[in-house]
Amino acid sequence: VRVVANNGVIDFQSEFNLLGTHNRYNLACAVAIAANAGLDGKSIENKVCNIKPVVGRLYPKHINDKFLLIDDTYNANPSSVKQALNILSEQAGFKIFIFGDMAELGDKAKKLHEEIGEYATSRNIDYFIAVGDLAKSAFDCFDGDKSFVQDVSEVAALVNKHLSKEICVLVKASRSMHLDKVTEKLLEMAA
Repeated sequence: VRVVANNGVIDFQSEFNLLGTHNRYNLACAVAIAANAGLDGKSIENKVCNIKPVVGRLYPKHINDKFLLIDDTYNANPSSVKQALNILSEQAGFKIFIFGDMAELGDKAKKLHEEIGEYATSRNIDYFIAVGDLAKSAFDCFDGDKSFVQDVSEVAALVNKHLSKEICVLVKASRSMHLDKVTEKLLEMAA
């Protein structure tokens, strides 16, 4: 990422280890605040290059040169799912979206899940796997290759069929869906 402050005082280029445009916006705000607080460019640059992703929050795991797993299983809401889908759509290879229910959405839950299915279609996802009753609404609205399962234990076998090609797998759901077990299983399979 390249950071240039308007006044020209801060100008550096650094690795930024978080995925997503939204995280770059967050970084821009943080750099502006740090600069306004009096930190020099070198100090800010050192902090930026040391930022590491957190497991379960858009955590990229390069399994090998052909398999990228993005673990975003800690939480989910419509906005975060769309951001994650944007990231998935930018990746190389066959794109697999594993989606579980988004919790705590109230009486709009079904409609919001349907919107995710439509949005996933617009992001050119190659294969959509839905897990859970609400995710079924997204599944029904996705126009493409897809599978629906009730149990997280069924997911890894569906992904296994695609391990011979270059793939990127995004796993996204509310924590209550326990899709972190899917990421663990995928890591075991690829090892």
